[in-house]
Amino acid sequence: MARCSLPLGGLGHCGAQLGNGVYHHRGPEPDLGHLLADLLQTSERPEETQQRRAQLHSGWSGSPSSDQQLQKMSAWQILRNRQFWGIALPRFLAEPAWGTFNAWIPLFMFKAYGFNLKEIAMFAWMPMLFADFGCILGGYLPPFFQKHFKVNLIVSRKLVVTMGAILMIAPGMIGLFTSPYVAIALLCVGALPIRRFPAR
Repeated sequence: MARCSLPLGGLGHCGAQLGNGVYHHRGPEPDLGHLLADLLQTSERPEETQQRRAQLHSGWSGSPSSDQQLQKMSAWQILRNRQFWGIALPRFLAEPAWGTFNAWIPLFMFKAYGFNLKEIAMFAWMPMLFADFGCILGGYLPPFFQKHFKVNLIVSRKLVVTMGAILMIAPGMIGLFTSPYVAIALLCVGALPIRRFPAR
């Protein structure tokens, strides 16, 4: 296992650097559409690019009408921005919780409920699967809130973060139940927002 870790880690690092290079190659507004257009070697019409840019800007309060109105903020201005902390703090706090979930769930199942290795293998992956569902769902919720609740992009993301915070109460309720299956279900509910909801 130790012999494989260095080559695999090196491959992962190379892949991350390649992805980072592709991401920054397109400038400040890369997206999947641009990447696919590059891969398929298709050219976009200028009006389509402008339309996409207008759609991106329409979610922000103030909706700048041109790129000249966008001003780059300094690091100090970002750190003094309340909206930045409203989105960043939940993300900072969620990462240690996710690491705890990964290391603690199998140990918890063994010590609290006496699960053997086979039973742990049957159930310990479920919170990870729900975390993956959360990665997908977290991307769809802000547009959903914008469309149905008529809020701007920042408010829609705050709603997603608030929803995730409420769902993460579930693992704290495990002690109220004696059934291991209820505990696993509560862990799944808590894992749903833990990975991507706070980042949205």
